[in-house]
Parts: sequence; structure tokens; C-alpha cells
Amino acid sequence: MSVTCDAKSGKVNSLYLDTISLNNSLKPNSGLFKLHHLHNLSLRNCSLHGEIPSSLGNFLHLTLLDLSHNNLLGQIPLSIGNLSSLIVLDLWGNNLVGQVPVSLRNLTQLRYLILSHNKLSGNIPVSFANLTKLCELYLQNNSLGSTLPDMSGLHNLEYFDASENSFIGPFPTSLFTIPSLISVNLERNHFKGAIKFRNMSSSSRFKFLNFAQNNLDGPIPELISQCHNLEELHLSYNNLNGSIPKSLSKLFKLEYFCLTNNNMEGEVPSWIRRLTMVAFSNNSFNSFGPSSQVLDKTQVKWLDLSSNALQGPLPHWICMLTSVEILILSNNLLNGSIPPCLKNSTTSLTDLVLRNNSFSGTLPDIFSNATKLISLDVSRNQLEGELPKSLIHCTRLQLLNVRSNRIKDTFPFWLGSLPSLHVLILRSNKFHGPHVSTKFQSLRVIDVSHNDFTGTLPTFYFSEWLEMTTVGVEDDSFMISDVPYMGKVLNATASYISSMEIVNKGVEMEFKRINQDYKTLDFSGNRFCGNIPESIGLLKELRHLNLSGNAFTGNIPQSLGDLTKLESLDLSKNQLSGQIPQNLGGLSFVSTMNFSHNLLEGPVPRSTQFQGQSCSSFMDNLKLYGLEDICGETHVKNPVLEVPAEKEEQVVNWIAAVIAYGPGVFCGFLTPLKSLKTLPRTEKGKRDAMECFRVSPPIPKLSFFSNSRNSTSQRFIIPSCRERRNRDEPLSTSSPYSILGVEPNCSSLELKAAFRAKVKQYHPDVNREGSSSDVMIRRIIQAYEVLTNTSRAEIIEGECLDPFDNPECEALDVFVNEVLCFGKRCSYPCFKTASHVFSCDSTGTARAMSQGRGEDYRVQSAVNQCPRSCIHYVTPSQRIILEELLDSVLDKPYDCSAEAELLYALIVKAQFENNRYRKPKKKQPESSSKHVDWL
Repeated sequence: MSVTCDAKSGKVNSLYLDTISLNNSLKPNSGLFKLHHLHNLSLRNCSLHGEIPSSLGNFLHLTLLDLSHNNLLGQIPLSIGNLSSLIVLDLWGNNLVGQVPVSLRNLTQLRYLILSHNKLSGNIPVSFANLTKLCELYLQNNSLGSTLPDMSGLHNLEYFDASENSFIGPFPTSLFTIPSLISVNLERNHFKGAIKFRNMSSSSRFKFLNFAQNNLDGPIPELISQCHNLEELHLSYNNLNGSIPKSLSKLFKLEYFCLTNNNMEGEVPSWIRRLTMVAFSNNSFNSFGPSSQVLDKTQVKWLDLSSNALQGPLPHWICMLTSVEILILSNNLLNGSIPPCLKNSTTSLTDLVLRNNSFSGTLPDIFSNATKLISLDVSRNQLEGELPKSLIHCTRLQLLNVRSNRIKDTFPFWLGSLPSLHVLILRSNKFHGPHVSTKFQSLRVIDVSHNDFTGTLPTFYFSEWLEMTTVGVEDDSFMISDVPYMGKVLNATASYISSMEIVNKGVEMEFKRINQDYKTLDFSGNRFCGNIPESIGLLKELRHLNLSGNAFTGNIPQSLGDLTKLESLDLSKNQLSGQIPQNLGGLSFVSTMNFSHNLLEGPVPRSTQFQGQSCSSFMDNLKLYGLEDICGETHVKNPVLEVPAEKEEQVVNWIAAVIAYGPGVFCGFLTPLKSLKTLPRTEKGKRDAMECFRVSPPIPKLSFFSNSRNSTSQRFIIPSCRERRNRDEPLSTSSPYSILGVEPNCSSLELKAAFRAKVKQYHPDVNREGSSSDVMIRRIIQAYEVLTNTSRAEIIEGECLDPFDNPECEALDVFVNEVLCFGKRCSYPCFKTASHVFSCDSTGTARAMSQGRGEDYRVQSAVNQCPRSCIHYVTPSQRIILEELLDSVLDKPYDCSAEAELLYALIVKAQFENNRYRKPKKKQPESSSKHVDWL
């Protein structure tokens, strides 16, 4: 608080009441408005509310008026224009609305005008050209629109910020004719077209240029190289294309260069290593530029080249970045080994992200001096060997992700000594052996799924996992915005937030931000056995628990009922017995449970959480009961499958479903049919074959098996497999070819293609003409039997090669999971990055228009940029199956649809098997040692 009076008259001429909570409005009849001789009035951050009174215009001697950081409402009064002596007007951070008053043109002495962070709308008055003494103009974070007026007359303007508004039109070229300008920020507007400058002299004073998040296109102009004083250049999130001009290497004062999310291509110049921050992610750069003979000073602290099309090994200058803190090279096509010389950079490194490349060899033992390392992500590569023991020296390490490699090692219990380790992901490697009990005092996320861990977990195994046991204390160093995330802040305009891929509620997703409250444990897909430790009930902060796909036995621990924050629970595919604990019904946050494929018995808890689950979550537990409300009235305690006689039409329809929707989609449901091939082809043999169906667990009837997409029945009919070939109408010599629509001299491939096409044409779900459809299907199958000399069982066996177990080729097709797709709301739309392959469907989601483009670098960029990881590389057969399932899923809520569970399971299966696919080796020509007379 400060009050100053005139030395002669004694009248108050300055009043500073900053940060005093007045919690009042500016009332025209208050004593404040009697101070007619005020020169300076500052009521900054005084909790003022209400409107600005027009009587404020009576302070004719006022040179400074600061009402910033209050809760003032309404419009800016026109009477402000009476303050002709005003030099500083600051209204930052209120709730003012309406247009910028035209009367401001009368403030000809004004040098600083700050209207930021309000709700002003309309355009900037043309009369602003009268404010020729204006030095700084801040309009950011309003709703101002239209085009910027000609501002070339403001020849004293140094700082201009119009970011986060709705300005439109072409790039405001006239603005850059002002010779005094130092900083221009046009971020987050709707300017479009090319970046154009007029006569920009070499004496340009520009230090800061920010044109990010607009609709600018074309190349980066060469004239920017004349801004010799430029320190920061932000061009991210536009549609700029071409390569980086070589002349930009002359900007020796440049420190921050951001080009994220554009269409830039060509090479990454080596001179960028002298900058402080380089962000070139989500472009199409495909190579590294050669290093200069004279090595520049390397001072880069942040280098982000992720999600490009960079190929080949790492350039040697990467090892010269001795000051680098954040190095992100993920989602590229880099190969070769990780160079041991990278040890030169580990002293300063805080984040090393090499995810989703093709690096091979071992992860080098280079971390003995990496005491500042916070996150290490080398997932989705081809690394082998063991984890380097030097990681034990990374005492600040918080995230370690090595998923989807070929690392062969025992469980790294020694990592338990790292005091700050929050995320440990070892998923999909070759880790093996038992788990050694260890103390992970800070662990929040652990994923060791899909390895070869064995043995039992001691009862006290989880007793010292302190971070999941008690509510953690927030770490101020992670506070970014209003929510705590794992990451760091480099400066006011740049921050890095860690990300990870993990299975959440049965769906593999990438978390672009790791919330510190996220606690998950995934031990699925191993060979753990014995009882589930009772100490798991101590992990009271746990949100997601997955122990599926192991060999756990015994009862489900009662202590699981203590996990009151649990959101998903998966205990499927074990050998658990006994009853489902009734106290699990009290887990009010649980949205997804799965107890299928166990030996459970007794009643299912009757609670909202259980009643909302899919019936498939309890399948293959033959002694469970109380599922009537979940699975429908037809559910019985011990389901007995009915086998009506002489129903070959349904067998034919099943065969048609297998063939028409692509090989393998229903082979999991038709596995017993395959056994027909090995049984005697007699009536007794066929009856014996049907016995295998009687012992099979009940399987949800998917919508493809009927014309109704809303069937919820769990009870379905298994038809007889008795041969009735003698009842089919006999075929003449020429009729098999005519039925399949092929020529007698056709090849086997043409015959097979015609067979599948005909089956799909007359499939009951497509051709709904009753019995005529079944008759045609029988004739088509019989014709194919005759022409190929194969039995019907052999046709089923041949058509049921599961492409998710045995991919037929390299996965170069793309499939978009529209359930997760943001579509037009996506910040990284694939239909813009690779418009020749993707389009935006009428439903608002992305869809692939053409296939076989998996090696296209634009497609690869689109896949890598996808924020929801909803684009997947698949084989043609896999794609046909997934698209059919997707169409069915979109008709139902995914959380209660069996098709959705199958869809997500097949996607995960395809990713795993496709990564293991290897092209067949070409047969080498035989060499000969015989003498050849070439003459």
C-alpha cells in the first residue's frame, strides 16, 4: 500500500492499493472519486467486482490506471477515452465483455495497453492507428475476431501479443513493416496462407516470433534468416511444408526452434545442436544432415525429433550433445545399435526416449553417471541381452519402459533400491524365472505381463509397496497446470510430460500424460502359480489389477474387497476355485471385471457392479449360478447344449460364416468341428464327434451367427454333423463350374476366390431369402468339394487357418478402431497427414480408403501421431475380420458387447503376432563347382 501527496498542495496524487483484499465494487459515490488530482491509481488484485463506473473518466490527470487481476464485469466504459493523459492502461485478468471501445483512439499519449485475459469480442478498431506512441499492446486470450487492421502506422510498437483469439484472414504482412518490433505472438488464431514478409531489413530487431497453431501453409520464408537477433521461432501446428532453408543456419542467436506438427520433410540439419531447444516432432523428416567440418558449440538441452520418418543409424553428432537434458527420438525408422558413446550425454540427461524404432543389439551399459536420469523409454525395439546393471546408479529414475523387445533376463529385483521409481514396464519380453520379493517403495505402475515368469508369490509380497499402500504426498516438482503429472518444465513456453502405453480395462492405450494418481498392476500372461497373496489387499490406492493368463490356484483373496479405489479387475484364465467373495460387490468404482475361464462356483454377488458386467466375464465357470440378470433368463446353472438331429442347414450357415468373413474369425468357436477330419466317416463316428461339443463351455453367441444383432441368449444349438450328401441334388458334369462361375481351365487360386465370393454372396446375413439361400450354399460347397476333391471337413480345416495365430503375410494394411477414434476432433488427424490413405467418415471418425501402404512414411507418421493409438497395422485377412467385428460393435455399447471384447483381444493378438512375423527366406540359387567355358 502506498499513498503519495503533492508537496505543495498536499492533495493525493498517487494511490497504490495492490493485493489488498477490498472485496467490494467501485461505487461512484465513494471517497475514491473525490480525489480529482490523482495521477496514478493502482487497484491490482484487490478482489474488486461489479462494473467499471463511467465516473472513472473524470480523473483527467490520470497517467496510470491498473485494475488488473480482479473480477470486474461488463463493458469497458466509453468515458475511459476522456483520460487523454493516460500512459498505462492495464485491465488484465477480469471478465470484461463487449467490444474494445472506439474512444480509446483519444488516448494519444498511451504507451502500454493491456486488455489480456478477458472476454472481449469484435474487432480491433481501425482508429488504433492514432496511438502512435504505443510501445506495448497485449490482447491475448480474448474472443477478438475479424482481420487485423493495418498497423504499420504504430512505428513505436515493440511488443504485440494477439494470441489465443479468433483472428482470421491472411498472414498480417503489414505488421512486420514496423521497424521497432521486437516480439510478435499470433499463436492460436485462424490465420491462413503463406508466411510473407515485406521489406525486412538486416537491422531487424525481432527476438521472438510465434505463429504456432494457425492454418499457415507453404514453405518457411528465406527472409526470416535476416532476423539476425532472433532468439525464439515458433511455427508448430500449422501446415508448413518443404525443407528447412539452409539460410537459417545464419541465425546465430537462435535458441528455441519449434516446428512440431507440420508437413516438413528432407533432412534435419546438424547445426541445430547449437540451439537450446529443438522440437521437430510429427513431421516427415527422413534423414540427418551431414556434420560440418568445424564443429559448432553443442548446447542443446531439448531435442525432440519424434514421429518422423528418420532412417538409418543415429548420427555421430548425437554423442556430442554433452548438455542435452531431454532427447526424444521415438516413432521413427532408426536402426542399428544404440551407440555406447551416448554415455557422454548421460551426465546431463533427464529423459531419454527411443521408443518404437528398430534398434537392435543390447541396451548399452552407459548409465553409471546418469544420476539425473528421470525417464528411460526404449520400448518397441529389437533389443536383446540383459538389463544393464548400471541403472542402479540412476537414483532419480522415475520411469523405466522396455516393453516389446527381446530382453532375456531374470526379474530385476535390484531396481527396488531406486527411491523414486514410479513406473516399471517390462511387458512382452523374455524375462523369466521367479519373482524375488523386493521393496518397491515408490512404485505406482508395474507391468510385467507377457513374459515367462514362474513360481509363487509369497503371502507378504506386496506388503512393502508403500506408494500403492498409502496416499502419496504430491511432489511440487511435478505440478504442471492444475493437475500433477510426471514430467518437467524447461521454461515458460516449453514443458515435457512423460507418456506410456498400457492395457487399461482390457484396451491397450497410450497415456500421453501420466497422472500421479494412476496406480496399476499387470502380471498377466505369465506362469505364476499358487495362491494370490493376501497382501494384495494392502494396495489400497490401486486402480487397475490384471492377474489373468497365469496358473493361480486356490480362492480369490477376501482382501481384494479392501481395494476401494479399484476400477478394473481381471482374474480370468487361471485355475481359481471357490466362490467369488461377496465383499467385491462393494467396490463402487469398478466398471470392468473378468472372472472367466476358472473353476469358480457358487452364487455371483448381487450388486450394481456385477449386474453391469458382460456375461462373457463369467463364462467357463460351470458351477457359478445367479447369472440370470446378467446373461438373460435362458441361463441355467449347468448349461447342457442341445443337439437336435438333422439340422445340416445350420452347419452350412456356420461354414458360410467361417468362409465369408475371412479365414479364422470363428475358428475359435468351431474348434470341435476340426476333429471331424480325424474321426471315422461313419454314422457312429459322427455321433461320437458330437460328444466333444457336449463338454465344451457355453460361448456367447455372437451377432454374426444370426440375423438379429441384439440377441443376448447364452444358449445356442449345436447341429448334427451327419453327412447328407445323398440328399443334395446331383450335379451334372458341367454344373460345378457354372455354379461357381468359373471356366473349366481356371487355376486353383481363381477357384478358391470364386468359392469365397459365392459363399459371401449367398450368406444368410446378406441374402435373406429363406431356404433358397441355404440351398445355394449347399450347392456351392458341394461344387467346391467336387472340383477340389476335398471333404467338407477338410474345407473347414483349410478355411480355418487363424490369421491372428498365423499371419499370412507382412502386416501392411491399416485398420482404424473407430471406437477410440477422435475423428474430426483429433489434434493429429490421420486424414490430413496421409490424406491419400485415410478419410474422415460421415460418422465423424477416420477410416482407411486404400490398403497395402504400411511402408508409406506418411502412413507411418499418421500411425505414430495418433493420440489414441487407434490405427493398427494388420494383414488383409485380419483386416476383413476386424472390420466386420467393428461394424457390429458400433451398434452396441462397447462395455456390454461380446463383440467388443473379441475385437480388442484380436487387435492385441494381431499386434503381438505381426511383430513376430518374418518374411520367408528366398531360395538361393544353387552354386556349381563345375568348370564353365564362358567363351
